[in-house]
Amino acid sequence: MEKEKFNEKFNDVPQIAKILDLPLIQEFQDQFAQNMGVALRISDLHGNSLTKTSNLSDFCRLIRLATKREKECYFSDKRVIQKVVEERKPSFYFCRAGLAHVASPIFLKGIIVGVVLAGGIGVKSLEVKKVNQLAKDLKIDEEKLMEGARKIKILSRRKLYSATNLLSLAAEILLRLALQAADAKRKVKGLSVLSELSKAISSTLSIESLSNLALKYVNQLFEVYSSSLMLLDEEEKDLKIIAAQGLSEEVIKKTRVKLGEGISGKVSKEGKPLILRGRAKDSLFGKERREVKEAVCVPLKVKNKMLGVLNISDKISGESFTSHDVKLLTLIGSEVAVAIENVKLHEGLEKKVTELSGLLQLSKYIASSLELEEVLKAVVEGATHLMNAQFSTLWLFDENTDEFHLNAFYGLDPKLAQEVPKFKLEPEPLKYLLSQKSPVVIPCSSGFKPAHSKFYREKGIDKLVIAPLVVKDKLIGALSIHTPYYRYSQDELNLLASLANQAGILVENAKLYEDLKEYYLKTVQALIAAVEAKDPYTKGHSLRVADLAVKIAEELSLTKSQISKIQIAALLHDVGKIGISEQILLKPDKLSKEEYEIIKNHTIASLKIIEPVGFSQEIVRAVRHHHEDVNSLGYPNGLKDEEIPIEAKIIRVADAFDAMVSERPYRPAFSLKETIKELKANVGKQFDRQIVDAFLKVLKKEVNPKRFFS
Repeated sequence: MEKEKFNEKFNDVPQIAKILDLPLIQEFQDQFAQNMGVALRISDLHGNSLTKTSNLSDFCRLIRLATKREKECYFSDKRVIQKVVEERKPSFYFCRAGLAHVASPIFLKGIIVGVVLAGGIGVKSLEVKKVNQLAKDLKIDEEKLMEGARKIKILSRRKLYSATNLLSLAAEILLRLALQAADAKRKVKGLSVLSELSKAISSTLSIESLSNLALKYVNQLFEVYSSSLMLLDEEEKDLKIIAAQGLSEEVIKKTRVKLGEGISGKVSKEGKPLILRGRAKDSLFGKERREVKEAVCVPLKVKNKMLGVLNISDKISGESFTSHDVKLLTLIGSEVAVAIENVKLHEGLEKKVTELSGLLQLSKYIASSLELEEVLKAVVEGATHLMNAQFSTLWLFDENTDEFHLNAFYGLDPKLAQEVPKFKLEPEPLKYLLSQKSPVVIPCSSGFKPAHSKFYREKGIDKLVIAPLVVKDKLIGALSIHTPYYRYSQDELNLLASLANQAGILVENAKLYEDLKEYYLKTVQALIAAVEAKDPYTKGHSLRVADLAVKIAEELSLTKSQISKIQIAALLHDVGKIGISEQILLKPDKLSKEEYEIIKNHTIASLKIIEPVGFSQEIVRAVRHHHEDVNSLGYPNGLKDEEIPIEAKIIRVADAFDAMVSERPYRPAFSLKETIKELKANVGKQFDRQIVDAFLKVLKKEVNPKRFFS
């Protein structure tokens, strides 16, 4: 137990060779040994010489020159040094040659950091017989060895102890001064790096950049093989590496440490620094190819809030970590933790602003349209981006069947969307959803019918976040967010709830608008019937134009929304003729200039009828400009080519075709062949080439192509 305590304490004192000015010590030792008449050297705790032996006698030199004798002396000294370290006191002994020696410990802060070896003297004259026998054993010239023996200084044991203690004391004083200087230098470096780090991280607004920057300074200060910064995932209750230096990519990606497991898990749970000595089998370091001998882990916490841990392992110099290292790393950890918390607060604030701004923009965009299809599309697209989801779906609820029907989706392959055109919740989840006004999390395995559970399971989705669309306590639908793994905070769910609340109101308004529009459309159709009743030659004209316009739009692959608007605009394009007298409409002769101006005014008259209803701008503009020509000679505004809306260009061709193939009071109907010829002749004048080409393709599908297109 005492040995373990010693080893732990020793790590707090740098190795003696690292801090002593050895040339200065050697010089002092040489003079001291000469004055005292003894041989001296200083060794580390393992028997390695830190200084060369001073004042070695001729007798000892002759013996050491003999084969293997020097090694015997070395191993003899090493055994004595080990004894001194273990007993923590000086040891007096005689060598094989009969000379007296003393080994005395050098203490620093109560810890043995080295040993002074003094001796090579006699406490009495050496016996001639023993010297001669030693010369024979070592094959040394007897006269030379005897001459060396006569020169050996005779000292009492007390004087030998005094000489050894004096050198130990001198070494200790020098060592203290050197240690103080080394400590001061290390503290200055630490404070300097800490100051630089504080300045650098205070202006960094990214956790990843901040973490990498912190490790750069940590490695610079401690000069270690590897370092890492891990942050705590509060939901998963484990640590993940955010930044690392000296670790493999595989370790960085795969390492997840549970609270309480390994050095990092223990520190994050207990909130106290920890040094790992010996061979590390920690869950973080154990995966490294290079075996870790020592590691230090300190907590990253602000007040009592745990954010993560900061790890370092193995100094490149081979030195052990000291308590000062732990204190300094803990201080750095505190600075980094505060900076990380500030970044998180900043990111949270920015995220809030972005979310609210996004929600506001989305709300404005959705509210700008009363078309149900556009509203639904905008809601799912906005929800997907706002919630950073894999894909989103919007379902309208049929209270008669308790089924949800898919009406809009974003981020999902249309083919996959066809697999689940509707779904039905199990009774309990449905009852729960009906009772809630905020998003709920429903497990795919238990909340849905088996077929639908399988669909989500195959997509790797185990839970669905469903936000009910509720208007006046009535469930009208649900907005569903799909993500491979559930990871939403309460704030994010609140954001989704706000979106769902607005979406519910807007969807309900759009449905009411659809009903109103349908009612108004029927009214307008009645007006059209009244208009066409005034002119028997144009009976059914608006319906035929609408039918042709829809087919052209489909040939051009326009969206469903665009096609729907074109159909409505085509039905309404001549509604303004309700105010034109039958005399002008049915006149068999050529119209006068004044009468033609009245006819031309029907586009503006149509607007006065349809604008109050709130039809979309696309419909209004299509009705207004359906008599514009691409050469700018049309009316009412003389628009040219790209200035004319595509909806108006389509109606222009469909309207002209139906007018030409229909009988008029002032001319007979054109043949289909003549009509096609007329359309082609006016491409680039009245009609857009792309529209005419699409229309001709429609005609080929509708009539016998050989008769008219040969």
